[in-house]
Amino acid sequence: MSMLVYKVYELYQALEDDGLSLFYLGDVSDNITEKLIALNDRRITEQPGSGRSGRKIAFLIAECFQNVIRHQEQPSLKKGEKKPDSSMFMVRHHRQSQYSIASVNLVRNQRVAPLQAKLGNLSRLDGVELRKMYLDLLPGGEYSDKGGAGLGLIEMARRSGQQFQYDFVSRTDAFSQFFFQLHMQEEGAGSAQVLPISSTQKLYESLQQEGILLLYKSDFSQKAMMPVLEMIEFNLRQQRSELFRQKAILYVLVELFQNIMKHGAEWHGRQEGVLCICKQDDHHLLCAGNFIAQDKIPQLRQHLLQINALDKGGLQQLYKQELRNTNATLKGGAGLGLIETGRYSTGSFDFSFVTVNDHYSFFTLSTTI
Repeated sequence: MSMLVYKVYELYQALEDDGLSLFYLGDVSDNITEKLIALNDRRITEQPGSGRSGRKIAFLIAECFQNVIRHQEQPSLKKGEKKPDSSMFMVRHHRQSQYSIASVNLVRNQRVAPLQAKLGNLSRLDGVELRKMYLDLLPGGEYSDKGGAGLGLIEMARRSGQQFQYDFVSRTDAFSQFFFQLHMQEEGAGSAQVLPISSTQKLYESLQQEGILLLYKSDFSQKAMMPVLEMIEFNLRQQRSELFRQKAILYVLVELFQNIMKHGAEWHGRQEGVLCICKQDDHHLLCAGNFIAQDKIPQLRQHLLQINALDKGGLQQLYKQELRNTNATLKGGAGLGLIETGRYSTGSFDFSFVTVNDHYSFFTLSTTI
């Protein structure tokens, strides 16, 4: 059984206070920026009166992600050399009032000291001084520097209105990883404890170790599904995955997404869950987790064991049988969806139920393609 099945609940617990958590460690491009903004816009429309702060947050998300696109550096690898750790973009809306936005990218070691000096200088300036510096440098852009700390960082520091955090971690003789994190309070919200960058670094190492390309935790909806799927689709194209595999992965992700939307139990008044996709060797591991009522577990467990016991031909027959006998399916067609997911998968389901209290468990399901 994949260890990720047990890891998903740990990740959920680490992000439990977040209304939205998105960690993206895949390939980056301008196309992804649009999807990130779309996810944020959905949350803004659900919160009346947040228009001004919403626009600021959208800018910070776009600019922080663009910072990775513009300034990431990838070493040329010799045959047999290990690929360097991934870049990462993170956005978290936590404690219902604060956004934390972070980026991780490689920079050459000779740029670390100049960057540290520039960032240290920026951190000592207040909003008025940052605005003056931005306007003074705007005509020529002299402050811009490969690897970060350009005009974009000045404007991010100014608009967030809070102290940013940064760190450099040496990875090789030639490269270090640049961690940059900023925060923004929503208008009218009281002061809140700032997420330490060390917490983000710890999560990054954990995601990197598991080979996670994308981790999404939120209340699930149809509007949220499309931007997430489009980010994954872009990654699959960049990896030049076979067309059949691309379609299979996207189909299974839709089924996992809809399973949480339709059948997950409410928790803290919301129907939320966790969805992640990992790249391990020559296959992809898709994993989803959500809360489930205790009385639903025996039927679901039996259904999963039945699917695992069948080969592709047996699954085809079971699918036809369930299609004819709609009363035998789980609520809303979950039985059919799981059977179809099994047909697309290259192995059996891994699953677990972690008891949370007398009424609910956390259900995790993973499959390989």
